[in-house]
Amino acid sequence: MISVVDSIMKHPVITTHPEESIRQAAQKMDRYKIGGLPVVEEGKVIGIITSRDIRQSNGNRLVADAMTDHPLTISKDASIWQAFQLMEDAGIEHLPVLWENTLVGIITKADLLYEKGKHIDPLTDLHNSNYVRFIGETLLREGIDIVVLFFDLDDFGQFNKKFGHIMGDKCLKTIGQILSSAIKPNQDYLGRFGGDEFIVLSIRKIEALTKWAEEAIQLIERSFQYKNLPITISVGLSGGKRQRRRHMDDAAVLDDLINLASLASTKAKKEGHSLLMM
Repeated sequence: MISVVDSIMKHPVITTHPEESIRQAAQKMDRYKIGGLPVVEEGKVIGIITSRDIRQSNGNRLVADAMTDHPLTISKDASIWQAFQLMEDAGIEHLPVLWENTLVGIITKADLLYEKGKHIDPLTDLHNSNYVRFIGETLLREGIDIVVLFFDLDDFGQFNKKFGHIMGDKCLKTIGQILSSAIKPNQDYLGRFGGDEFIVLSIRKIEALTKWAEEAIQLIERSFQYKNLPITISVGLSGGKRQRRRHMDDAAVLDDLINLASLASTKAKKEGHSLLMM
């Protein structure tokens, strides 16, 4: 499930008015131990004032003199990754949350970093499937064709029985590092899907990705051969052409693509191939 702003926002919201003094706003921040206040007038968010603004202003002046006009806001049903990207791009630390043009909460960058950390796989330091799903649905919503590559280790359960789970974890971490180094930033999006499975979503052409996947397989398998560790991997590909059906939403299309890639990797494994495209 994709995490949304509503699940982490703080509410009710402590606010200030444009005609309050900066000293009064500072007192509210001290009392509630917060670093920013939405400025509300007649029920509408018209600005935001932060502790930095207050430090740079005379306490006797009005909030209206120091606040940032027309602040960025976000809907409570937006994903946490949308909120994080918005704050990163704008270089801000506080983001008012609206629902039907009404202030319903506020989030901070610290809140988002903490929540974002929950979606990082602790073993490989890769994003988990929730983040990958967010990326996939976003790309599809923007009308961008994607290719899904599903990496599945062969007989990894038997490997763990023979060499132990500690060695198995080390292998998973190494594979994550190899794939992370091999992907193209802003074109490929890598995650650990679960267990011994990794997933890549890409906006590159499927011809280029087929070659890339073959090279990645060789790189992974060679890296373990010199250690005499029998690690092999099967990869399934799907997508690369318009998959949207009028009766399917973006989430359903992505499910379809992931399922096809997973089935392709399973079929490749059974047929003794390293790579198979559906």
